[in-house]
Amino acid sequence: MKIEKKYIYDLFLRVLHAVIAFSTLILLLSAKFAEINEGEGYLRKAFWVIHIFAGYSLSIAFFLRIVWGIFGPTHAKFKSFLHIKEWRQILKTGNMKLVVWKWGHHPLASLAYLIFYFAILVLSFTGISLSAIEHDRGPLARWLYDELAYKHTLQEIHEAFTWIVIIFIISHIFALFYHENEDGVPVVQSMFSGFQYKKINQEDHHEEK
Repeated sequence: MKIEKKYIYDLFLRVLHAVIAFSTLILLLSAKFAEINEGEGYLRKAFWVIHIFAGYSLSIAFFLRIVWGIFGPTHAKFKSFLHIKEWRQILKTGNMKLVVWKWGHHPLASLAYLIFYFAILVLSFTGISLSAIEHDRGPLARWLYDELAYKHTLQEIHEAFTWIVIIFIISHIFALFYHENEDGVPVVQSMFSGFQYKKINQEDHHEEK
């Protein structure tokens, strides 16, 4: 058994990861502060404006992530998230420790990311629609401003998928520190340095070479 490191996460992917993470945090905080400040005061409006522009930032970063997931390097591509064999093994055995993969995200982390990306896609669409309906802002304002018939349904969908994102964030942070302690290799640093560390069996090491 030996520890190897490999450059997995390219700079552009890491920048997009940071922008998506920061935008998501601002979105959650601004929505919460806007709700706390009830009424139609300037402070409440200011928080909603922050929320809207953070949403635009997230949507742009997510669009670029989709492009990079199609045309980017190997471990940025969406096909690197597909671990059908490993998912079946986990379902069959119920044991994550038996799963072996080479480099990149853990198979369960990959599945969680795909769910997260779908949630962001839905949140982007519903958020842009709501900003048009309620605030006359964004690319859909021309068609949706004051179309209150859609507001309630869009809000319910937006709030439901927000909870999916919150659950993902909590699970993601827990999993990072869990694997760092469990596997005995640095995990958290990978999105800063781009390097992934893994314990490699000598047999796997020779096969890869």
